[in-house]
Amino acid sequence: MVLTDCSPIPIPQFAAESFGGRTRGVEDCRQWLRRLSQNVMANELVLPIGKSRIEHEPIVYTDSFGDWWVGRYIGSVSFEGITITIEPRFEMEFVAQQLPLNKFAMVNIDGQQIHGEKLFHYLQALMWFNLFSRAAKHSLPVVKVESHHVSNVIRGRLDVRASIHRLSSGSSSVVSIATQKELLNPLSICIALAFNKIQRWFPKQNLLHWLPPILALRLQQVISAVSRHHSIPPVGELNKVRYTSLTSAYKPLMKLSLQILSNRGSDINENSESKAKGLLLDVAELWEIYVLKALRGAYQEGLDVVHGTEGTDDYLLTSTVTGRSMGKLLPDFLVKAANSVQIVADAKYKRLGDAPWLSPKRDDLYQMNAYMSRYQSQMPPDAHCMLIYPQWADKRSSVVNDGPWLFNSGESLSFVTLPTDIQAAVLHLQNLTYTTPKAVLEVG
Repeated sequence: MVLTDCSPIPIPQFAAESFGGRTRGVEDCRQWLRRLSQNVMANELVLPIGKSRIEHEPIVYTDSFGDWWVGRYIGSVSFEGITITIEPRFEMEFVAQQLPLNKFAMVNIDGQQIHGEKLFHYLQALMWFNLFSRAAKHSLPVVKVESHHVSNVIRGRLDVRASIHRLSSGSSSVVSIATQKELLNPLSICIALAFNKIQRWFPKQNLLHWLPPILALRLQQVISAVSRHHSIPPVGELNKVRYTSLTSAYKPLMKLSLQILSNRGSDINENSESKAKGLLLDVAELWEIYVLKALRGAYQEGLDVVHGTEGTDDYLLTSTVTGRSMGKLLPDFLVKAANSVQIVADAKYKRLGDAPWLSPKRDDLYQMNAYMSRYQSQMPPDAHCMLIYPQWADKRSSVVNDGPWLFNSGESLSFVTLPTDIQAAVLHLQNLTYTTPKAVLEVG
């Protein structure tokens, strides 16, 4: 069954395809969705994108009216013999553009490649190249290898115990240990074999073109050092790999490469087990990356857009006795000018609407009120708060039209919806004069 993230699930169609009929299969379909939402944790299947904290939610959920919805994840999941593929609402090109990559030269793919296992494969390929681009930025995946030498000349460092043993037996030679870096090693073998498998998934594309030239050259060096028919190194050899400060960046790539080589995902339709299989990406993480780009594009002159997961270390409460802090606050974004906070913003990959089961959620409003309480002393009179949502194809919500809204303390909060074209999003933010600090208006 092919579904779309953050969208209603067509129960009759799902029942007809997977549960034996549009009528008689409806109850079985609903029961399966309920077991999926209760028993399968999304974090067990999600590939992490960056360092941002993850607030894991169900893969599917039901609203207060009993209607079933797809959550914020895309990818493929198989559970109890039933497989669902969740496609991105905003197309795969938008997904690829938000991944924190050294930009791919090619992100457009044939429409047939985003269905069934191909979507799964494409997600794995994107993440594999993402991890390789990070790891290979500074070095090749070379590994230190020790070799023993028996000679009258010491090469490297002396192996004292082995040398004493030879001398005591009448030999005049000593044993030494030399350390050298080799490209042909278990780490490179796994990387090369995983790339070869990804290439078989997409035989019509030259995947080396997905990388900048210098990284493509390094990947080609790895591939050339390893035979296409080389066997996967055993676990014992992989555990003996000695990583340096540079090659340690290859550890996440090694893990994903082994998952690809062990057919994680290619066996997604083999459902002899009740345990869920699959791979997911959290689109909320991608939306947060996109909003950060839009904010930095909109507010440049004299302002600093700080990503809260990396640039803040603030707490809501401080003990009057010990000075200990409690209740760490991590707003998605702070727009700062000098020592003042001009804008506090959070990205929400949710459906903003007027129905009671849609956003804005009460928890989100409490969250913004807590941020306002923390940063109020640093905020000038023209400061502002924003909750930033995707611009769905639905009609514009009255929550947006009736804004900005005011807290009891007098500060304002706006609900902003952004299009998925980055230039249009930047222009939209700049045109919202009530969210633009006076400092920006004066510069403009």
